[in-house]
Amino acid sequence: SKDRAILQLAAVFSCNFITHNLHIGENILTEKNIEKDIITPLIKQTISNVLNFSASKSQTGPAYRGDKEIIEKHLSLLNKTGFKNVYKTTSDSISKLKNKKND
Repeated sequence: SKDRAILQLAAVFSCNFITHNLHIGENILTEKNIEKDIITPLIKQTISNVLNFSASKSQTGPAYRGDKEIIEKHLSLLNKTGFKNVYKTTSDSISKLKNKKND
């Protein structure tokens, strides 16, 4: 049914893509020999915020703040990985959503 397809699509964004992004974060840390558990408290707090408030009210980070300097620094750190496009596309999406929210 139409509702089932919508539910599946929402689940892909809400679960599968989050898991993929967590995998990317783990890879970034592992490449630099940093324990992945160092960001576990931040992940837990983020999920708690989303569940207790909402995703839109929990959004933070350089794209949300419009911090182009930090975004460029992050992109330069991703030059040697396959994740640069994921970072750029996601940051652009966050920025557009924030701008739409403020309109």
